[in-house]
Amino acid sequence: MLNAVLRFLVNSKDLVEKFSALKASFTVYESRLMQLNQSYEQTKKNTTGITTSKQELKKQLAQQVAGITARAHAWAFHNNDHILLEATDYDENDLLRLSDTAMEKTCATILDLVDKRNNTLGDYSIPVMIMGNAQSLCDAFRGDTPAPRNAVSARSAIRKECNLESDRLVNMLEQTIDRLVGDYKVTNPVFHDEYFVNREIVDAGSRTTKITGKVTDKFTGVALHQVQVLATEVNTGVKYETLTTIKGAYTLKIPLAGAYRLVFTHPQYQPAPEQLTDISLGSQPKINMGLAPAK
Repeated sequence: MLNAVLRFLVNSKDLVEKFSALKASFTVYESRLMQLNQSYEQTKKNTTGITTSKQELKKQLAQQVAGITARAHAWAFHNNDHILLEATDYDENDLLRLSDTAMEKTCATILDLVDKRNNTLGDYSIPVMIMGNAQSLCDAFRGDTPAPRNAVSARSAIRKECNLESDRLVNMLEQTIDRLVGDYKVTNPVFHDEYFVNREIVDAGSRTTKITGKVTDKFTGVALHQVQVLATEVNTGVKYETLTTIKGAYTLKIPLAGAYRLVFTHPQYQPAPEQLTDISLGSQPKINMGLAPAK
């Protein structure tokens, strides 16, 4: 569970920060997971094809570039690259406080410096698709080119990169953080054991992660068509949705593990109470729901 690992390490921050190698790995992991969530959000925007305001575009650009600077800044610190270290000393709030002109120049400089060094960043390297998304946002913010609107090709490319990034995260857990946490087995067995409980990951490639079920009339048992089923990850706000079939069945694929709030709505029925469920990669819970007619 990628989000479960993040929440556990955040809650254990005092202990994590005492071990510099673990802290550095956690910082990279946190940055990569944030970028993965942002890429899924970008997929959703490309699906709808909506245009964005200048202010919204600025926030998107700040979020994307801040994720890149976190990773590049960590590499620059460990490798004494003072030019990159100074250039990437910005978080999201720092960027948002800049004027539009200053932010445009700052982001362009950061992306140029990172792009030139990307092949040497090793574990801190930025996926090509994420760099491309950031550059597209930067160009759109500058006004040189419109925001991408080829929803099908953009969605396909981002999903492919998201899958690769998810694999990198799992690999990083297996090869880096697991090994570092293993050093706590004797000195702090509680931390060690709780980490591996939260870290339990099913190979996403061997089994699709999804929620399935059927929605019916609470009193007659008749299957309900066109019920909206919306799942929202409670920590990140990432949303996934679908509609029930004519037989009342639904299948909701969930690419990211986490704690989800499930909501069922239909214009002719009362909203059902929110359902909370924890989703781990590879799990396939079945959640049926009965809705009462609107009064």
